[in-house]
Amino acid sequence: PNELIIQRGHRFIYDHLYLAPGSQFVEVGRPTDCSIEEIDAAIGSNTAALIHLESPFKSEVGVSLIELSDLAHSHGLPVLADCASMLPPRENLTKYTSQGADLVSFSGGKAVRGPQSTGFLIGKSEWIEYARLNNAPNPGVTRAQKVSKEEIAGLLAALKVFTNIDEEAETKVYLDQMNFIVDQI
Repeated sequence: PNELIIQRGHRFIYDHLYLAPGSQFVEVGRPTDCSIEEIDAAIGSNTAALIHLESPFKSEVGVSLIELSDLAHSHGLPVLADCASMLPPRENLTKYTSQGADLVSFSGGKAVRGPQSTGFLIGKSEWIEYARLNNAPNPGVTRAQKVSKEEIAGLLAALKVFTNIDEEAETKVYLDQMNFIVDQI
C-alpha cells in the first residue's frame, strides 16, 4: 500500500514530503469541505494511512480528527497528524493522540525554541518504532534529512525548558509585549 488519503482542504505547502518514500495522495472532498462518506469511499486496498493537518492557518473544514481516527481505525489504518505549528498550548502535546492520531509531528523550532531544523514525533509505540527504522544506521529516504547529535541535544534541552515553563506567565509576557507595540502605533 502506498496511498495516503488527505482531505483537499488539508493540503499544505510541505505535504509533498509525505511522497518521498514513493507514496501518492488520494485527495478527497473540496477545498472548503469534505464528508466522512467521501473519505470512507476513497479507502481501498492500496491505502496506507490517512493524513490530517492541524494548523492555525487552516480553517475548520472537513472531517474532524476524532471522526477521521474512528474511520481509519475501523479499517485498521493509522492516522498521521501534522501539528508542526500547534505549540503552545502545551496541552496539545497529548491532545491529538487522545483524539485518535497514531503519530503526531511537531516542530522542534517555533515556540519550542529548539533548533529550527528539528522536530519530534509523539504517538503509539509501534508507529514511533516504524519511524525509527528510517534512522541511522539504516540507509533510507530520510538520509538527506538527518539532524546532528548537537541538534538533537538542543531539541531535548529546549523540550525540557518548554514543558516546565509556566504557560500562563509566558502568555502574559507576550500580551504585555504586544500591548506595548500597539500603544506605540
